[in-house]
Amino acid sequence: MRTLHSIGLALALLAGPPGFAAQPRVSLQTYANPDFRYVISYPSNWQFKLPDDEGTIFVTSYLDSPVDRLRENVNLRVQRSDQPDFNVRDNTPEMLAQVSRVYPSFKQVGLGYVQWNGVEALRYDGTITTPINGKPFDMHILQNIAIKNGVIYTATYTAEAGSYAKYLPTALRIIESIKVK
Repeated sequence: MRTLHSIGLALALLAGPPGFAAQPRVSLQTYANPDFRYVISYPSNWQFKLPDDEGTIFVTSYLDSPVDRLRENVNLRVQRSDQPDFNVRDNTPEMLAQVSRVYPSFKQVGLGYVQWNGVEALRYDGTITTPINGKPFDMHILQNIAIKNGVIYTATYTAEAGSYAKYLPTALRIIESIKVK
């Protein structure tokens, strides 16, 4: 009987609090960039921002509440490499050192290599504390860096530290959706 009660409680929690409407069905949107020959898909309940002057695109969540301070996001920066023999494995120490120079509070949490778009990519994650409006703000990032056909692709997921796990599955789906032709 206790097991049935536990299952009933779990189902009730999955259904959500009484009085809340079901979330609308989320569809996938797609953006294709012909200049850098990639396609990215993202959920319709996230906002897409066209490339900025440096070619970086952003896909952002919406604020969770009036006190939410950061729209969790995935961004993709694409740049042509001026080093024809560049590879991520040989350059990992310098790339991590560069992150530490830009963000002195950076603390590495994880590091590894994954296959992404048919090439080896560096994947690391870490935490950063940075001031926002004069107050410390804790962020957690995950980044994939790969080079393919002389182009460096850097996909970064940035989240408020306390929301990182909540949005990680969606962020990884967005990053994995990036297809380079």
